[in-house]
Amino acid sequence: MEEKLNSIINIFQQFDDLKIIKNFEIIDSCIVGKIQVSCLLKPNIIFEVKISNNYPLKEGSTESIRFVNEDLKKYSHINFDGSVCFHNPTHPDLEYKLEFDIKALLEWVDKYYIKELNDGRFEYLFYKNQDANQIFLFSDPDKSLTKDDFGFMFFSKHNTFNDKNTFLIQGLKSQAGSNNIVFGWSRYYSGFQGANKGLYYIAEKTTSLLSQFRL
Repeated sequence: MEEKLNSIINIFQQFDDLKIIKNFEIIDSCIVGKIQVSCLLKPNIIFEVKISNNYPLKEGSTESIRFVNEDLKKYSHINFDGSVCFHNPTHPDLEYKLEFDIKALLEWVDKYYIKELNDGRFEYLFYKNQDANQIFLFSDPDKSLTKDDFGFMFFSKHNTFNDKNTFLIQGLKSQAGSNNIVFGWSRYYSGFQGANKGLYYIAEKTTSLLSQFRL
């Protein structure tokens, strides 16, 4: 673990656009520290960096490194816990993976913090109730959604990680008309076979927090 810690510190020090402002250390089998990213057109940003002992491998489908700043939630591609949302290919080489992940962070800073781009491609929560461990996601529909439409939705289980169940909404079967809808997942994720059944209603406006977290 000490060797991994030293390698991580060395890699962060190679980037001119950031500096370590709180030394990295090992806490509860994780490596944590703080960095500051330099921004010419806006105030510099501080991120708490959390790296699990599985790094550079992923934890299920989740990145095992997190760059966190809860003050950035109003910007695009920020998760509800304030971590930057990015997905890089898994690679067993720590140096290669970490350099790639840091470049993804710097790209996020440029596109979504400095330029404040909104590319409309972020996957939002489709449904959330008091049980935060049940997460429903949707993709692009093959037809337009209609206000006040209602009926049955069909959803399949994607995975379970850290007691959180993620479901993919496959389609909607309207009871108000004949405008049935299929969501455009890739072939790997799509399919109605074995899907669960629930209810849906299309409201005029989506309840949201900070414009991007759908409730």
